[in-house]
Amino acid sequence: MTETTVIRWLLTGFFVTWLNACTGTSPATSFYTLRAITADPPAVTGQRPPSGAIGIGPITLADPVSRSRIIIRNRHGNLEPAEFHRWSGSLVDNLSTVLADEIAHLLDHGEVFAYPWISGLQPVYQIRINIRQFDGEPGKQATLKADWLLIGKAGQRRGAVHRTVFHETVTGRAYSDLIRAHEKNVAKLAENIAGVLQQQTDPAVSDTITVPRRVD
Repeated sequence: MTETTVIRWLLTGFFVTWLNACTGTSPATSFYTLRAITADPPAVTGQRPPSGAIGIGPITLADPVSRSRIIIRNRHGNLEPAEFHRWSGSLVDNLSTVLADEIAHLLDHGEVFAYPWISGLQPVYQIRINIRQFDGEPGKQATLKADWLLIGKAGQRRGAVHRTVFHETVTGRAYSDLIRAHEKNVAKLAENIAGVLQQQTDPAVSDTITVPRRVD
C-alpha cells in the first residue's frame, strides 16, 4: 500500500467520523404552519355580508419576516432567525389562507378567497396587507404589526390605510406556544378587517352584520 493510498484512507475515515458526529449532535429541524382558530359562531342578526367575492391579498412581508426561519426578538430587542424552527412552505400563502378562513367565518360568507385567486375572479372588495412586524419570543410575547387597505372592484381605495398593532402573551416556552400566540394575533387582524367589511354592505340593506368580539 502506497503512502498516497494510506493518506487517502485516513482522510476518508476522518471525514466519515466527522460526518457521523455532526449527524448525531444536530437537532432535527421542526416546521410550523399557522391555522385558523375562530370557534365562535358568527353573530349574524338578520342581515347579509357584503355581496360578491372578497379577496384577501396580496400580502407583503418586510425583511427579515419574509425568510423561512421563524424570527425571534430577544430580550435586548435584537432579531434572531431560529436555526431549527422554520415555516412550512410560504408564510405569505399561509397568512392569506388563514385570514380568508377567519374572515369567511366571522362574516358567514362563502366567497372569501386567498390571493392568488382563480383566474377570472373579480373580487368586489380586496384587502391589501403589508406585514411590518411578525416576531416574538417563547415565554414572552408575540407581536403583529400590519398596515392594510380596502380596495373596491374598480381598483379605487375605500377609506384610509389601517395601521394595526396586536400583542399576545406566549404562555409557554415551546415554539408551538409561540405559533399559537401568532395565530391569535392573526385572528385579531381578521376581526379588525371583518369589522370594516361589515360596513360595506349594499346601501339598500339597512341592517348590518355584528362581528363577534373575541374572548380568549
